Amino acid sequence: MTVVPMSSFSNAAAEKVTDFLALNGGGLGELLYFVCGDAALEPYYEALVAVDAPSPDVPRLREAIDRMVRHLEEACHPGRKYNSMLLWYGARLTELRYYL
Repeated sequence: MTVVPMSSFSNAAAEKVTDFLALNGGGLGELLYFVCGDAALEPYYEALVAVDAPSPDVPRLREAIDRMVRHLEEACHPGRKYNSMLLWYGARLTELRYYL
């Protein structure tokens, strides 16, 4: 039986987060700043630092994603014209967080 260490799963998930941030990070950062202000950029930058390390800091990345999702949830209100973007980014981050 082949045993795969759990860290390899976390590293693969961190790579997915890295890819997501490379493709969608600019839009996510702009949205967080636009609807939530400077405070929402802190977890965004924390996520960038966590994935930029030679070995991804998975606990730090989890916390950063959780905080970004909370900011997106707080900004989502009925009738707000940015809800579709808030929901999409929130759903994608939640999905990525699940794998970490």
